[in-house]
Amino acid sequence: MNSTRQVLSSAVILILLSSATYAQTNNETLGIGKKESLVDTPMLTKTSGGGFMMPEWVQIERCALYEDHVIITHQFGSGANKLVKEEIRNFTITSGFLDQMILNSLTESIIETENYMCDGPGTYTEAHYQLSTGKVESIPLFSTGGCGSPQNEREGVNSRHLRQLIDEYCPTTHRAF
Repeated sequence: MNSTRQVLSSAVILILLSSATYAQTNNETLGIGKKESLVDTPMLTKTSGGGFMMPEWVQIERCALYEDHVIITHQFGSGANKLVKEEIRNFTITSGFLDQMILNSLTESIIETENYMCDGPGTYTEAHYQLSTGKVESIPLFSTGGCGSPQNEREGVNSRHLRQLIDEYCPTTHRAF
């Protein structure tokens, strides 16, 4: 039973980790991150999952927010019987600069909260920006943590606004208890 639980737990962790690094892997494969393809790099990403559970009960919510649209993905189950629903919503930012808000968030502090719960639900939110070299960097805005890793939340007006923006499309956020 323990080996079954370890395998299933590893599978769920791999799903969450692969979804969190999905954009980075695809960016490298597709050559995204160069000036001419900046529009193909999400500016904000958020992934929430339910933690350890049987594969058929897995639920994952993902958002990738770009300059003018967001891709919302809901996954139900995992493996051969999973169901994935994807939705694309367009929007217009009429005032301000999302990329400047992301850069301003770099100076905001990270607040740590202990989280000793293991195999629990998790949420990971990141902002992404491009260096002058074309390389895409990520800024952690929120992470639930767990199993001795603390919850990390970037605090400040810019980080808060960025999290609120992506929360409009992916509202689930799992916090440490």
